[in-house]
Amino acid sequence: MISAVCSSIFSSYRFDPTATVVTTPLVVVLALRAGVCQDFAHVVIGPASTQTLSVSVDVARFS
Repeated sequence: MISAVCSSIFSSYRFDPTATVVTTPLVVVLALRAGVCQDFAHVVIGPASTQTLSVSVDVARFS
């Protein structure tokens, strides 16, 4: 299931760093079909969290 969602994002969404901000809700990302990596992670986590899967996100910060 995760592979299918990732493939769908790759083919249906566009990377656009000006489309969203940190606080952009998932529904907006879904409507725009555009965003950045964190937005696409939210698109994947949404359906995955409804399954019997344990979902976690690790964020690495580089300074």
